[in-house]
Amino acid sequence: MPGMSAVIRVPGNEKQILDDKISRLEIFGAVEVGKVRLESCVYRSLMDQAKYRSFQIFTLSDFPATCFVMNDAEPDRMLTADLSFREFPTLMKGVVEYEKKLQVEGNGVKYRLGDFQINFLTISTGQSAAIKGLLLEIGFIPTCLPKYSGELLIAFGTQHFPELFSGPSGSNALTPTLKKAFTDNGSADILPKSTPEKLMMGDSMTVLSRASARITVAQYIEKIREIRSHQ
Repeated sequence: MPGMSAVIRVPGNEKQILDDKISRLEIFGAVEVGKVRLESCVYRSLMDQAKYRSFQIFTLSDFPATCFVMNDAEPDRMLTADLSFREFPTLMKGVVEYEKKLQVEGNGVKYRLGDFQINFLTISTGQSAAIKGLLLEIGFIPTCLPKYSGELLIAFGTQHFPELFSGPSGSNALTPTLKKAFTDNGSADILPKSTPEKLMMGDSMTVLSRASARITVAQYIEKIREIRSHQ
């Protein structure tokens, strides 16, 4: 989604847990605005001497024309590519192999409340439809520098999902990736060195939006890694 987001893993694996949180949010006037879907596919190299042993292709319906690619050799770097890149592995048959057991799918609903957008997702892994985890994404829709939206995300989360936002100022719910963004306004991308006013205009605005998207996706990947590790 646009703007800056915080992705949170919800304890448990029953859809009713998310339904209860949705019902609570609806009391405050939140309305459903659509569906949301994510997919993570991992491919392993069949070449013994390959520098990159595996890579992951991640897609999220909030960025419908884009896919995000990460490799095991450089886990902190992320490639943004056209959605058609998903077809690339099919051209590499015999060179890379699809890891079915590491496939992750997420499906859910999107709500809006004021300037905030909230995604509720159930996560399944491998070829099984069984729910393996629950994720919640809170997004502040207006695009702005991370440090300016951080306190707003924490305040919103603490008010509506206090059980998820424990610790000082609710910071325990935030991933290392997002905490870093709040600290230095960055991600793996190099953000333009400019005044806040200029960052909201033209090419700088585009770069900032791309960086925000990468920060969001990086958080999803962190949470998916946690879910995989608990299988």
